[in-house]
Amino acid sequence: MKLLKVIYYIVLFNFLIGGLLSCKKKEVVGPDPYAGGKVPFGVKFAEAQPLPSSGPAGSSVIFKVQGLKSYEGKFDFQISNESTKVLDLSDSTITVEIPDNISSGIASIKLGGQIFFGPRFTVTGNVSIDAGFAANLGVGTDLPINAAYEYNQGYLLVGSFLKINTQNVNHIGFINYQGTPSTNYASYTGANGSLLSVARLASGKFIIGGSFTGFTGRSGIGNITRLNSDGSLDVMYVNVINQTPDVPNNGLDTVPAFNAAVPNQNIIKTFVTSDNKVIAVGAISYYSTISYAQSTRLGRFYIYKPIHTIMRTDENGVLDSTYNYGPQNTGADALVNDAYLQPDDKVVLVGNFTKYNGTKVGSIVRLDGNGNVDATFLAGAGANGKINTVQYNPLMHRVMITGNFTAYDGVACPGIAMLKDNGDLDKSFLFGAATGGEVNFARMLNNGKVLVSGTFTMYNNVSRPGFLLLNGDGSALQTFNHVGTFEGQIQQVIETTSTAGNPAVILLGLIHKFDDQTVNNIVKVEIKN
Repeated sequence: MKLLKVIYYIVLFNFLIGGLLSCKKKEVVGPDPYAGGKVPFGVKFAEAQPLPSSGPAGSSVIFKVQGLKSYEGKFDFQISNESTKVLDLSDSTITVEIPDNISSGIASIKLGGQIFFGPRFTVTGNVSIDAGFAANLGVGTDLPINAAYEYNQGYLLVGSFLKINTQNVNHIGFINYQGTPSTNYASYTGANGSLLSVARLASGKFIIGGSFTGFTGRSGIGNITRLNSDGSLDVMYVNVINQTPDVPNNGLDTVPAFNAAVPNQNIIKTFVTSDNKVIAVGAISYYSTISYAQSTRLGRFYIYKPIHTIMRTDENGVLDSTYNYGPQNTGADALVNDAYLQPDDKVVLVGNFTKYNGTKVGSIVRLDGNGNVDATFLAGAGANGKINTVQYNPLMHRVMITGNFTAYDGVACPGIAMLKDNGDLDKSFLFGAATGGEVNFARMLNNGKVLVSGTFTMYNNVSRPGFLLLNGDGSALQTFNHVGTFEGQIQQVIETTSTAGNPAVILLGLIHKFDDQTVNNIVKVEIKN
């Protein structure tokens, strides 16, 4: 029996070995399923920062890189996607020269179809974030800032935001000149919807417009109202129909002092004229006011009047029927996107409209002191597409427009144009080729330079990621165009001075990055002359 078991195991062993050998003999030799990957070059940036970590165009910089020496002449060393000149190469370092035209950005090596990323190099020049401004230190707002008004050693901000830093403010708040939010601002409960514009009356009170129906808990507001100088709602006491005569106080009611509304219609801009009248611009189709003598505490008696696109009232909200009023005043035939008020109280509107009050226009029109189309505005055919933004500098008498147009009054313009304040195209401004995206904002500063932002990545074939400071003719000097990535939409620019006393601008809007640094919708930028 034992002998039979031994024989059995010997046979079984031989069978298994034979099977394995047989399988091995029949194995089909084919391509390696793991082949085809990138060749490991052994190139690696050290974690150390370049030496120096910042410098102007034309300077030499040392980067610590391992394994690059054996590929000499076969790679491209770039900073912010711009090729550099190699000055020296060793087994552990590479020395390059910063190109004449370049923006701050990440170093990279292109070799054999692969890209190796390294540390950031900061190109220095005349433009930099002002580190002394508190809002630049990782604070700001949680949602966009739409407008600001400078007063009382600071700025009143309005927008879609609900917080400034960690303070609950609900669409309106105040920061001082250092960028620190106020802790005792009266309107801490704010509006119940987005605020898009703010203007100031001669009394020091504010007119705000937007998309909201209540303020500090008081409802019945139709997208425009008046605030006191401390930001609290301006109210008044009125007599209403007393439904309960046995309660004498029931005949008085507390209501907003500005008795005007445009219900269900956004106000995009509010202005105060030189004679202290209020102008509101937006998707307006009618104006309403409340007759309190015919109202009760629970039921309002509204009076409606048709009015389109733009209206003018006195400081209390009483409609001016001499301005853009009557059946012939049909307003714009499509949306108005932006507007500005001239010092002479004429208003310029831009948008996607082709007619205003029945007159053919090209997305831009100027209204005279009565709200009629101003025939002295020399826009000609205007833009051949939508105008999204307009910015006016009264000191320089120049207007900048941006949008989805390719021509202005028959002259080719790539979505951006400079106008004289009479509407005529300023042909001395020649905007170059912005590629990789679009321009979405432009403004001429008081020093004559033109600030431009957008989603573009290149300007005239040079890496300029989203931000430009151009000369008045459209040329870009390197010393003003070296900052890294900008991401966002600028809504307003405030010219001021930096912490060091140099010229500066505060950029407000929906802004995520400036010079590769994260910002929260507000950033102060120093611009040395």
